[in-house]
Amino acid sequence: RYSFSFVVSLVELLGLKIVPILPGAAIALWLFSVVWGCLPLFSNLKILHAIACALFLASVAIWSTYRAVDDYPQIVFWQTGILTYPVSIILFFLGFGLALRRSYHPDPINWWELLLWFTFAFAAGGFSETGTVVQVTLLAIFLMIIVLTKNNHGKIFIPILLASLIGSVLSLLVIALAPGNSVRSPGFQTIPPFIQKFSG
Repeated sequence: RYSFSFVVSLVELLGLKIVPILPGAAIALWLFSVVWGCLPLFSNLKILHAIACALFLASVAIWSTYRAVDDYPQIVFWQTGILTYPVSIILFFLGFGLALRRSYHPDPINWWELLLWFTFAFAAGGFSETGTVVQVTLLAIFLMIIVLTKNNHGKIFIPILLASLIGSVLSLLVIALAPGNSVRSPGFQTIPPFIQKFSG
């Protein structure tokens, strides 16, 4: 998890004083990303009080997510947990919001924009192997929906989704082929063969 290792190392340079700030910062960033990502949709659907609605839905979604996890302290208060699990979701919603806002501008996609989307997806995928799998799956689903429905914004969305999907798949390959997996593999020897086959 190259992005995760980089961010953790960077945060640790700030010392222990940063640890109490991380839970609140993560929740605030998560809330902002969901609201910011959903606002273009709400505005386009002419929903009254779009910001208030987005804040309410984002708060309920985040609260429900935290309530649903088995190891609550590990996700909310543990430094490495904070910098692993919520980050993938935060980046996904930020990317979602960026793509929606870009689709409202009819200017053609430039090569450097596609490079940025590729880099963004590759960096986002480096935080969590589980998050990367979800990222690849969602991007593939969105791409199929846009292609099959012949969406009016397809000329913008299709290149963005393709560049992001390629970056995400490459990220998944880097994680899957990393030498560290050979160290973790012995821990999976006790898993039943059927599950082991699909878990890698």
